[in-house]
Amino acid sequence: MNLPDSILLYGLLVVALAIGFLLGRRDRMRKRRRKRAEPATDDYHGLNMLLSERPELAIDQFVETMAVSEQSLDTHLAMGALLRRRGEIDKSIRIHQNLLAAPVLTRLSKRSVELELARDYHSAGLLDRAENLLSEICAKRGPLRKEAQKLLMEIYEQEREWSKALGVGTDLGHSDQSIRERLGHFECELAVDAMSDGDYKGASTHLQRALGIQPNQAREYGLQAEVEYAGKHYKRVQKALQRAVEIAPDLAEEYVELFQAASDHLGDGESYERFLRACIERRPHSSILRKLIQYLQGNGAELNADQVWQNASWQPDLHHLKILLETELGGSEHGQRINAYVQKIISSDKKYRCTNCGFRSGQLRWHCPTCRVWGSFATTEGVQDP
Repeated sequence: MNLPDSILLYGLLVVALAIGFLLGRRDRMRKRRRKRAEPATDDYHGLNMLLSERPELAIDQFVETMAVSEQSLDTHLAMGALLRRRGEIDKSIRIHQNLLAAPVLTRLSKRSVELELARDYHSAGLLDRAENLLSEICAKRGPLRKEAQKLLMEIYEQEREWSKALGVGTDLGHSDQSIRERLGHFECELAVDAMSDGDYKGASTHLQRALGIQPNQAREYGLQAEVEYAGKHYKRVQKALQRAVEIAPDLAEEYVELFQAASDHLGDGESYERFLRACIERRPHSSILRKLIQYLQGNGAELNADQVWQNASWQPDLHHLKILLETELGGSEHGQRINAYVQKIISSDKKYRCTNCGFRSGQLRWHCPTCRVWGSFATTEGVQDP
């Protein structure tokens, strides 16, 4: 247990036991002397365990003896949240179930407890139970409905139930831009599923909805290019990929091969060369530079090294490549040396990094498996650790 959690836990227990003692004292004044002595003994017993550094037993005593009332509700909820944060989810569940069993709470208070219990189930991986509780809260109007919707959307996202996540999240997206971005990704996930089933018409429908939600997301245009390529609309493929690179130049190398394939079908090598040069101008990539070198070698064209190197975001060790490009590009033997050098530079085992948490991956991910943020991956080339 770290120090802040220890201090907070001790403080909550002291407050809880004090409230329990005061409530018990009030009840004892209304009852006979013999019955009113027992709660006081329990409260003092719990306080003794706390002071003797036996917090685990003090928590059990708290659950067993502290009276449930509207006045003590916040203390119970704070204790449950702290225990859940510490990973003691079974005890948090016990506290919240104990609250729900009490007949003295108002309807709104019980809804608050149900929301916290749903958080317990979610943390414990009991998603079905959490979903049932949250669905009941979402079905009724009230101040807790939005919080319940957010958590329910997270559960559907975790279960990859994209249609259900959209159904819950659409209402939230009207007032929350971050939610809208997630909704756009949900539509993209549905488009990917449709393409896997060969349903390109359905995929196109989902992508149009995604663009309606978030019109400036590279992912939508990249997927749209795949749909257009399947339909042999190669000019549309080029246009969609150009737009994707304009929005997210850092991800340009993901789109080069598809652009090249579309250009080959059209016999349009000039557009392919312009695309490579535009990608390098926006965000230099060593792998794209290598493709440009290969294209120029195959077509007898020249490479303007000053144009390539005007962007300062290149890695420092690539400075040596500039010298090679300027002085040795002409010969085939030198060209092979250049290609080998560039290949050595780009042969890292982890190409992408989440800009939010630092998680690394060898392939582009749209949803970070660690911090669960959407659209946070960028190439490691020139990207600083978060």
